Amino acid sequence: MDTRANRLRRQAKLRSKYETAAESILESFLLEPKKSFSSCDLARLGIDLMPFDPFDQDFLQSRKCLFKPLPKDVLAEYFIDPSELLDGDHTALKWLEHPSSSVNLSSPLRAAVTIFSYLETTYLHLQRKTPKGYLFEVAKWQFIMCDDDFHDANGFYNHPFPSPMPVWSYLYMMQHCTEQGGKLITLPHLQLIMGNDAVPKENEILPGELGPIVQGILARLNQPDFDHTSLFPVQMLSLFGPRDGRILQARFYPSGRLVIRATQIYRFERHNQDDLATLFLRFWLSEPCIGDEYEFYVDEESPGGLPQAVIALSSTSVVKAKQVSHAYS
Repeated sequence: MDTRANRLRRQAKLRSKYETAAESILESFLLEPKKSFSSCDLARLGIDLMPFDPFDQDFLQSRKCLFKPLPKDVLAEYFIDPSELLDGDHTALKWLEHPSSSVNLSSPLRAAVTIFSYLETTYLHLQRKTPKGYLFEVAKWQFIMCDDDFHDANGFYNHPFPSPMPVWSYLYMMQHCTEQGGKLITLPHLQLIMGNDAVPKENEILPGELGPIVQGILARLNQPDFDHTSLFPVQMLSLFGPRDGRILQARFYPSGRLVIRATQIYRFERHNQDDLATLFLRFWLSEPCIGDEYEFYVDEESPGGLPQAVIALSSTSVVKAKQVSHAYS
């Protein structure tokens, strides 16, 4: 049986291992910038890219899934009242039918921002009659404000210039907050919505996905409020061209490897945009999982041990997060 002292030592050991791995990934990221990272590229960095099916109940109920999506029947209780929409809201919701759609989809990043506007408008206007209220009012995911010490810990991973890497943009950055006994409790889980000026393929990860995930975990490791845990999951809704998106979930495992699970790439079309909005919103409004059964879980699908490149880097000076990332402005 784990004593509190043993648990703390275990967490400290894992935190040190994860910090070394994260710093090494970011250093390699800058030393050899790429437009995208294949599964083989990632494996050399100590990262395992794995698929996940967002409709697979076995996965969703397992300890591998750290963000449980909002039940579909709960979301179905909400509706949009057309009488409350402004002209800009109508445009955002009918983006594939609007005359400006060719302009909005003229580049991958423009397409990403347009899809995000569609999802955000849906999120902000969904309401129910009983009990009356808007969906965003009951959501526990809150924006990470400018005065949050996440920014002091350099949570942003800004695009380095010059660089061949495609540009990315943070669209939303959120953390899960609840009130208990009059005190605000923030979980270590992060949720990012990213726009990428790229068109990725299956089985590869974009710099604008990998960099923000690793930098976000490293920032959490350096925030005093989270020095009591070694579990730092990140969920990302990643949007890109030509009008596509996917959902990623990532975390470090006790082996020291970073596991990134990715859904297939979904394309938003007129016939499926409502279904895809439902899928993305369910994960946006997900319930984070926490506890020892998740924190110390060993993923048997992920190979154990760190690659030699990471081991070698850990014995030399490593670029610290604040040196890797530009200051947020």
